[in-house]
Amino acid sequence: MNFDMLFLRLGGGCMILIIGWLLSLFTPSFARSAPLIEPKQFQEWLLQSQHSPPILAPDARLRARRYHYTFVKGFLNETMPTGYFWDHIAELQSLGVTHDHIHVVSPCSGKSFDENQLTVKQELTQPVLDSDDEPEVIVAHSRAARDVLAFALLNPTFVREHVKAIFLIQGALLGSSVADYIKGEGPPIDRRVPSAYRIELEWIGKTARTFGGMFGIDTGFAELTHLDSAEFLDSIFASHPDAAAMISDKIFYIQGSKNPAHVSPLIRATAHYLQYSCKIELNERGESICPNDGLVATHEQWLPGIGTSLAVFNADHTDLTNSWPISSEGNRKRLMLTRAIFTSVAQSESGCEAIVAGAN
Repeated sequence: MNFDMLFLRLGGGCMILIIGWLLSLFTPSFARSAPLIEPKQFQEWLLQSQHSPPILAPDARLRARRYHYTFVKGFLNETMPTGYFWDHIAELQSLGVTHDHIHVVSPCSGKSFDENQLTVKQELTQPVLDSDDEPEVIVAHSRAARDVLAFALLNPTFVREHVKAIFLIQGALLGSSVADYIKGEGPPIDRRVPSAYRIELEWIGKTARTFGGMFGIDTGFAELTHLDSAEFLDSIFASHPDAAAMISDKIFYIQGSKNPAHVSPLIRATAHYLQYSCKIELNERGESICPNDGLVATHEQWLPGIGTSLAVFNADHTDLTNSWPISSEGNRKRLMLTRAIFTSVAQSESGCEAIVAGAN
C-alpha cells in the first residue's frame, strides 16, 4: 500500500557519480559500521505510525525519552516564526520527552556556511555538555541539513561519542538548480513550463538578483549552487578523509518528491522549473523529468557513500517540517515522521527491535 509515500529508486545524476568518485579517493582507515536503522525497518515504523505511535517496550521508551532532540531550521527560518517543527516538538512532548530535552537551532540565513559553523557547533554540542552525557538526536531541514552534515564531518569524534543519530530532511546536499538559476548559472526555463510559471520565474530571478542582499539570497542561498556545493564537499573530504566512515552509520536521509501541480503555491513555479532541469526518470508521457520537492531535486537530497536514505515521501519542501500556511498539507506526515524517528532511536543498543511483539 502507498499511504501517500513514494519509496523511489532514483538513478543517474552526474553530481552523484562525481561525489561517489571523490569519496573513493579517500579510503578511510576507520572501519565502517552497519547503520543503526535500516530503510525497510524505518518504513514499517512509518506505516505503523499513521494513527498512533508504535507501542514500545517500557525500557525502550524510557531510553528514547532521555535523549536530547535538537531541531535545526533551514533557509529563511527568520521569516517563519511560527509552525517550523512545532508539530514534531508537540508530538515528542506527548511521547514523554521533557521540554529541557528539546532544543531548536536557527542558523542565520544571511550568513555563509563558514560563518554559521561556529554557532552551529556551539548549539549542537551544548545540550550534551550541559547534561550527564545523554546522547543527542539531531534533525535538520533544507540548508541546515548541509550545515549539520558539515558539522558532523568536521567533528566526527564528537558525533561518534555523543550523537545517537542525525536525520537530514530534504537537504540541498548536492546543490540546487534553483540556486543556479538565481545566480544566472542554471539551465534555461524549459518551454514545457506553463507560461504563467515562466513569467513568475523570470520575476523571481530578477527580484532575487536585485534585492538578494535583504534576505541572504546572495550569501547563504547562493552557496547552494552545484559548483559551490561540490567545492564545499571536496574541501571537507580532502581535509578530513576518515570522517565519512566515522559518522556514516549515524547519518540518515529523508527525501521528498511531489508532482509540481500539487506543491505549495509558494514554490510551484520553481517545482515546474526543476522538473525539466535534469533527466532522471520518465513520466507517464514518456518525457525525461527530474523529480523534486519544489526547491531541491530528490536525487540531490542525499550524499552517496555517507549514511543511509530511509524513505522518500510524497511531500514538497515544506510538508515534512512546516505547518499551515507555509505547508498546504495537514500534520499527518509530520507526526508519522516524528513517531518513526522516536521509535528508531528507542531500539536497543544491540539493534534489536524495541516494539512490543504483535503491537499495532
